[in-house]
Amino acid sequence: VTRKDLIGGHHGETAKLTSDAVKSALGGVLFIDEAYSLRHEGSSDSAGQECVNTLVKESEDHAHEIVIILAGYQKEMTTFLSTNSG
Repeated sequence: VTRKDLIGGHHGETAKLTSDAVKSALGGVLFIDEAYSLRHEGSSDSAGQECVNTLVKESEDHAHEIVIILAGYQKEMTTFLSTNSG
């Protein structure tokens, strides 16, 4: 999946889209391509932060049921991973 699959166009839609993507991958792998595009450090992208927060929560809740792979360029991913300490 990519940002367009996880980020909603309306307030509150992102958490549901992200949660649904995780749930559809239970028992397997959720591969997020260009994951760094979900949240840009220093921006006011609240939907992106909501997506990251939801991914962290879902990965904790379903730790033994899913593998989540975040893919992207090294420099951008290093910055992205610093947006949430989870």
